[in-house]
Amino acid sequence: CKPNPNYYREILDLLQAKAEECLMIGNDIEEDIVASVLGIKTCLVTDRLISRGKLKIEPDYTCSIIELNNIIDQINE
Repeated sequence: CKPNPNYYREILDLLQAKAEECLMIGNDIEEDIVASVLGIKTCLVTDRLISRGKLKIEPDYTCSIIELNNIIDQINE
């Protein structure tokens, strides 16, 4: 389970997806943004942000929920 990177590996395997083709969107730095260690791009949604200050991982993108579609469009260009 989250935040173990193997959780994300299992999902990639189940979906037969490549990490570089995926985007993990979440509001929890420790549980969601850790997916970046597998090469998954990450987007931290700052609405209702959860951060316990334990992990210092930087997301690839940071936005509000309102800005999320713009980030996705930017990635897909």
